[in-house]
Amino acid sequence: MKVKFTILILLSLLCNSIYAQLSERDITNLVNRTKDDYSRTGMLGPKTYKTNSGYRVLVLVVNTGKTNHNGKMLAEREAIEYLRGAEQEAKSVLDINSDMSSSKEKLSEEIIQTSKGQVKNIETLCKINEEVIAYYLVISKTNANKGLAGLMSMVVPGAGQFYKGSTAKGAVFLGLTTAAAAGVIICESTRSQYNDKYNNVNNNLPMYSSEDANALLKEYSDKKKSWRTGTYICIGAAGVVYLWNVFDAFISEGAQRPVYKKGGRSLTIAPKAGIDNFGVSLAYKF
Repeated sequence: MKVKFTILILLSLLCNSIYAQLSERDITNLVNRTKDDYSRTGMLGPKTYKTNSGYRVLVLVVNTGKTNHNGKMLAEREAIEYLRGAEQEAKSVLDINSDMSSSKEKLSEEIIQTSKGQVKNIETLCKINEEVIAYYLVISKTNANKGLAGLMSMVVPGAGQFYKGSTAKGAVFLGLTTAAAAGVIICESTRSQYNDKYNNVNNNLPMYSSEDANALLKEYSDKKKSWRTGTYICIGAAGVVYLWNVFDAFISEGAQRPVYKKGGRSLTIAPKAGIDNFGVSLAYKF
């Protein structure tokens, strides 16, 4: 029994990660932003928005004319053209909660190909006026948990970025932190060597002439100070990189992953009860 219910829970979590499920708040914000953008610019065509829950949504505003029956077909055609263009260049992504927030992002090949296969599942978002309708398609989602990523980067610099799929950024943070730590070790080790040399001369002054002793003591003292300064610089650099790494892990979006609409896919869950057989049966239709 415990095994069967554990499997059921895991499959449910898997389905939630595969299927695109916008919250009511996301939908409301998306409708408001789309209507506001259209009222200000009157522009038709595709735009990509980013929701608070980490979804990237392709919105297509089309003019259906007097007959609305071909609106979805127009939206599908424009979605395909947009995705083809995304293969060649980065596209603007707008924040649904901020008029000023936008960035240029390039979709991965996996997201583009998956989204092309999901174009038939475009849904109506809202009716802007009698002839203009907005449709939407969820194309990707950031699955990483920002809080967990931040905690991971607090333990190991770059770990949160690796977890989010930003491997290049994670490698940079890990490399910079390692280099700074190595710098501290090298500077402190060298400073210690010059300190030993200084003490050796100072403890054996009769072996040196006064002039030689003073020259050596000054040289070793200056070099000790220089390497101590290098240690402080490396410690400061390590601290800055570490804090930057943690801050980035907490706030950055991380890598986007493709999502699927339910469409023709379905998951059937049915209870099973009998004298010798009790549990849950699962059937997944592709």
